[in-house]
Amino acid sequence: MELVKLARFTIDEFSEIPASAKDEVVHDLVDGLESIFQDYISFVAARRAGDAVAIAYKLFDKMYCQEML
Repeated sequence: MELVKLARFTIDEFSEIPASAKDEVVHDLVDGLESIFQDYISFVAARRAGDAVAIAYKLFDKMYCQEML
């Protein structure tokens, strides 16, 4: 549920951006949200399969790399 709240907050904040600036980044926003949800789904599925630690490291690395940009 926290992931959904974060996505909703992100979209709400995005809606505050002036329309001219949105056109340039809307696809990046959608792609980013899609990637986060896919990673989370993979994490949950792997957890059931016993691979949660490996997926968690992948998620951490991805988030850390995005912060560095």
